[in-house]
Amino acid sequence: MKKILKENHVSTFHEPPTSHYFAPATVLMLGEGADVLKGVVLAATLEDGLYASVSHREDFSINLCLDFYDKKETHTIDLINMDQDDTNRYVRLFRALIKKLQYESYTVQKGLDITIMSSENLPGNLGLHPSFMMLSITVLNDQNRFGLDLKKLVRFAYQAESDLRELNSNIAQHFTCAFAKKNHILSLDTKTLKYELIPFDHDNHTLMSVFVNRPKFIVDADITDRIAALRKSTTTISDFRSIEALSELSFDEFNRLKSKIKNAQTLQYSEHAYFEQERVTQAAEYLREGDYVMFGDTLEQSQNSIRELYGTSNVYFDDIISKLMRTGALGARLCDIGYDNIIIGLYEKADTPENLSVFEKEFYSQYKKNLDIKPLALGDGLSALADDESDK
Repeated sequence: MKKILKENHVSTFHEPPTSHYFAPATVLMLGEGADVLKGVVLAATLEDGLYASVSHREDFSINLCLDFYDKKETHTIDLINMDQDDTNRYVRLFRALIKKLQYESYTVQKGLDITIMSSENLPGNLGLHPSFMMLSITVLNDQNRFGLDLKKLVRFAYQAESDLRELNSNIAQHFTCAFAKKNHILSLDTKTLKYELIPFDHDNHTLMSVFVNRPKFIVDADITDRIAALRKSTTTISDFRSIEALSELSFDEFNRLKSKIKNAQTLQYSEHAYFEQERVTQAAEYLREGDYVMFGDTLEQSQNSIRELYGTSNVYFDDIISKLMRTGALGARLCDIGYDNIIIGLYEKADTPENLSVFEKEFYSQYKKNLDIKPLALGDGLSALADDESDK
């Protein structure tokens, strides 16, 4: 990766890079809707993600070479004139970061040439916005010598993305990108930002990932509607019990007050998100105890709720999960990777299929879509890389 990144940077900017950075792709394994509920999530980072190489400029411009989504593009941000319009969402996100830093009294004044590429093992068109935001703010913090700690980087990146109002941003993936650890699953309370790194027994268990290559299946769902529904449920119930989030309700209180939610679909979304919190808590305990059979069972229960209540799965994803279960998976679930979807299956290492080519061929024959199936390696959080480390 180091060689390709350097060559790309030099071919674009005609200067060798002086610094390298890495931000992993983030996977939200359990707990969607937790940001609205102020609840708990289980998440992890991959060994794959986004890389950046940086060289200095003498003017007040930041040139971004984006070579990881759909097509390679180079854009210029004028630090003197920040009121430009940008057609590229990632450039708008980067500009939102600069404005957020300026709002917080940190003046971005270093002219930079930045090349951003994804790991060769990742599909090039994943919507890795949380990773991009954490990578970009790390570059700006380091190159401008702001000295911001990781929690401030997370908050600023999350707030800048939220301020842009183009994505349903969640702090869980930004936080995970910063604080995850290799071969661990992170349990995060999104209300307090207290977290725990729980070891994953990779010696005896395997996480398999399945990604449907683009053009991917469109999930029959609108996440915006679901987030709005959770907020509406909170507002409705708060008329009868003073709360800021559904997670503040006890099990009995929720079951008693949920009748106040009159819209049937809103109630379904709320039931999934509320009871998902119990599943997240239980799954974390199973991981601590090393009970991977029950951890897999919780993944399966959660997937059933996604399908029946939350409605973000579909017949194609359900078929993949069914096939994984038939090949010996302890559990499987549709998860979020950035702002895309990935299916994760949990296996005992001894039962992990060595060859899923028949599975892939059957799927292609039925749906005319290719699958990308491979073991999921859990990696470390974001970092500034020494020159010899950017070869990862």
